Amino acid sequence: MAGIASINKAREVTTRRKSHWITRLMNKKVYKAGSEPGGPPGRFFVSSVSNPCDRFLWLQWNGFVAREEVTAAKERMFGHGNVTQIRYKDYFKKMGVYVADEIRCTVDYPPISGRADYEIVDLEGKRFLIELKTINVRGWDEDIKEHAKPEHDMQLQMYLNMMDVENGAVLYENKNTFDIRLYDVKRDPAIYEAMLERLQNIIEMPSLPKLSDWADIHNTRYCPCLLEAERS
Repeated sequence: MAGIASINKAREVTTRRKSHWITRLMNKKVYKAGSEPGGPPGRFFVSSVSNPCDRFLWLQWNGFVAREEVTAAKERMFGHGNVTQIRYKDYFKKMGVYVADEIRCTVDYPPISGRADYEIVDLEGKRFLIELKTINVRGWDEDIKEHAKPEHDMQLQMYLNMMDVENGAVLYENKNTFDIRLYDVKRDPAIYEAMLERLQNIIEMPSLPKLSDWADIHNTRYCPCLLEAERS
């Protein structure tokens, strides 16, 4: 038995040593160390306006959101996301419903920008937006059993209003099983106008607002203003 254990241990070490150069070469040739920009001051982004913390959006508006390091793993995650976007573009084309993808959307005031994932046509030939999200099995089972995540619902709501489209859906793909779920979203001008008013109020705030209860309770990396709160 001792002999078998020694063989297995040697095998494990040998396997690691033979392939470790791939990681080094991949990181050198494919990944370039850098960081995601925190975003230029004087602009909001559709992907983040659903954040319930006014402090975060104030920091974003004023250009104080810290840059986030792009690790090699995150670079691979971005690449995986790009491939997923291409797959669904191909699916929609094969279905005969594809119109466009990565549609740039802007609002002059308050300044907002973003990119809607897909515009397709429904069975009646009417414009229809799709916001594509991938999610792991835990999120699939716990977070989206009955409805889309609120931040994804709001993101699509913003695009529907910015593009003057009546209907759309948040499409989730399960990363583990590749099953899909869709949740319909109908354009609601009242929700959109309330969001615009909120962003205008944030622009007019003369100083850093207090940290929201949401940010304090959830304590996640999504709300970098927690660090700012510690300095205040």
